[in-house]
Amino acid sequence: MKYLIVALLFLSSAVPAVEITTTEGISISAINLSANLAKEENTYEGEVVVKQNGMEFRADKVIEYRKDKVLLKLVATGSPNVFIDRLATENQIKKGKSKLLVYTSDSATVDLQGYELVTVLGSSSAGNSGLFILDK
Repeated sequence: MKYLIVALLFLSSAVPAVEITTTEGISISAINLSANLAKEENTYEGEVVVKQNGMEFRADKVIEYRKDKVLLKLVATGSPNVFIDRLATENQIKKGKSKLLVYTSDSATVDLQGYELVTVLGSSSAGNSGLFILDK
């Protein structure tokens, strides 16, 4: 019986506890969510996955900032952050990682700090800081 309880605890911890789709069509799943309603900030922690259209990234922690209920930005920290297919670059990004990712909704940009990227063609690039416009 104690093995069954341990197995159930293990399985339940592997499933995201929170899955939200915002009014902007962004899907966010995580183990934990804490909200500060006065500041309009939500903090997602533990195996966070953020998806919108062809873009996807993963992080240990994502903070969602809003003003008057409108999304301003998402700030992702922890490793790895993984990106898929929406950065508008000369050759489309297939995957990558960074130490910090800041998605700003009004300018449709992604700011990467300490990043390494790999294109669909297999070439790679790295840098300390880069600002990328999302492909429409």
